[in-house]
Amino acid sequence: LMIIKLASTLINFASSINVNISLIINGNIVETMLSYTEISELEDFIYDTIIKMRESNVKTQVNKTEKIIEEVYNYIEKNYSDPSISLESITDELNISVSYLSMLLKKMKGVTFNKELIKYRMEKAKELLTYTSDKIINISKQVGYNEVYYFSHSFKKYTSISPKEFRKQLNV
Repeated sequence: LMIIKLASTLINFASSINVNISLIINGNIVETMLSYTEISELEDFIYDTIIKMRESNVKTQVNKTEKIIEEVYNYIEKNYSDPSISLESITDELNISVSYLSMLLKKMKGVTFNKELIKYRMEKAKELLTYTSDKIINISKQVGYNEVYYFSHSFKKYTSISPKEFRKQLNV
């Protein structure tokens, strides 16, 4: 009876942390626990099983976090030209809270959403300035800026030179 209660407790714990116990324990948990003849062996088995479950849970959480971060970057890549893109729009899309996403980006990448968005937009602007002859006003719209003056200000802040100077340096 004690073995059944211990097995049930392990199963319930695994379930509570979203771990598939059959991936941790090969075979029937009760039979495995009954196979031990010494209480110390059973204690070691229970301890090892709990450690393995916890490690599996941590890996799952890291994978979920990495997936969310990847989705953020995919969202930026697909929507950077939209002037209304915001932290709120992406959290609505991913169905997570603003504070949770902000915390994840800061913890995992050491940046804010706005800084990543600006970085992506500025790198795209550099590409467009380098490989197209589009007017700066058109490039500013292509990278999500409604106002060319604000785009130029942001570009200069990012690169230390204006878009016009950037393009001029390319032709020298």
